[in-house]
Amino acid sequence: MIKGESMQLNNLKIGKKLGIGFFICNSFLIIMCAILLVNYYITKTSLDRLNLINVTTLEKSYIMSSRINELMRIFGLMPFLPENKYKNEKEKITPLREEYRKALTMIKKLDTTDKGKTLLENLLNQIKSAAEKNDTVMKNIEEGRNGEAQLLY
Repeated sequence: MIKGESMQLNNLKIGKKLGIGFFICNSFLIIMCAILLVNYYITKTSLDRLNLINVTTLEKSYIMSSRINELMRIFGLMPFLPENKYKNEKEKITPLREEYRKALTMIKKLDTTDKGKTLLENLLNQIKSAAEKNDTVMKNIEEGRNGEAQLLY
């Protein structure tokens, strides 16, 4: 290069031009790989979290449903059971209700959408009225009024 001339791309040899071109391409490739890797990590983390929440919610919903079904079965049978079987079934009620409450607490924490909260509130209102009816059935049975308890179911 002659003194006083600025360095221009036209003055470079073909080998240097290719080297600069490969360097620029490789730099862009590395930057794109880094961006893709970060996006992959963010997406994977989000999907894992959603999966955990959905699986946990499904599991707790199943526990709630099965415990409610079992409680309804017990309360439906209690007016017809002899004294010894009645006591056995009555002992199952408290643990079932406790498992149901734990599952419900977890679902309340996990479901934060407005639609989910509305659905859960509607379900709780229905369960509350059923629980009151169940308590009335128990009271009637314990007072020896099995016929009235049977009429509730």
